[in-house]
Amino acid sequence: MLGNENGQDAAAAQEGAEIRLEQRLKESETLLGAIVATARQGILVADAETGRLVMTNPAMCRLTGYGEAELMAMRAAELHPPEVRQPVLCRRQHRSARPDRLLGLGSRHRHPAIERELARYRDDLQALVEERTAKLAVESRRNATIIDLALDGYFRGSLDGRITGPP
Repeated sequence: MLGNENGQDAAAAQEGAEIRLEQRLKESETLLGAIVATARQGILVADAETGRLVMTNPAMCRLTGYGEAELMAMRAAELHPPEVRQPVLCRRQHRSARPDRLLGLGSRHRHPAIERELARYRDDLQALVEERTAKLAVESRRNATIIDLALDGYFRGSLDGRITGPP
């Protein structure tokens, strides 16, 4: 009988350890969910074997313009431009040989097509800034003229808004 009691005690201890382990796992999952949900950065987690997205957060939904349900129905490669999807799929296949790895979009590697598009956006933005700066300079000169003429007590303006000076 003594051996049976020890066996029961060992089984009870094992069961208690499994329950504690399960509780710690649930707490860890809850904490991870809270961190991901409240992160200011967009986060995606994909299954290493299938590439199917399994977790995201509101910041990533805002970044991509997709709702959470839409993202969860996608594969990670679908979020990349068509011209870089094949390299992404190749990397995913390489990583899937190591099932401990999860895929994300936060890669440190840049793609030439993405770099070209970013350069185009930078150039467009620079042109917009220069154009707006020039317009602000014209407005600033116009306002200075108005103030100078107002201090003299008179000025003349045209119907199109130009200040032409004293009458």
